[in-house]
Amino acid sequence: MTVLILIAWILAVARLTRLVTRDKITEPIRAALIQRLGTGSQLTYLVHCAWCTSVWVAFTTAPAAVALAGLSWWLLPLLALAASQLVGMLATADPVDTD
Repeated sequence: MTVLILIAWILAVARLTRLVTRDKITEPIRAALIQRLGTGSQLTYLVHCAWCTSVWVAFTTAPAAVALAGLSWWLLPLLALAASQLVGMLATADPVDTD
């Protein structure tokens, strides 16, 4: 059961990362950030970078995954970093076109 929870969590991190960085439904938010903050803003960069966003998504959701899986809290940073790495690699292989 623990493995299933961790796999589901990693897939959820991947989906949330794509939602923030690439999906058409959140495109107006990304465009508004560019218009308001410019292309040089760190926040603008964050919402366009799957590698960057996946770190934040993984670390904010890891406590729930660790608790649901019944794992020790000290695994949290390790699992979050590993999930972020996997999601970043998946994002690199994923086509940008969402239509």
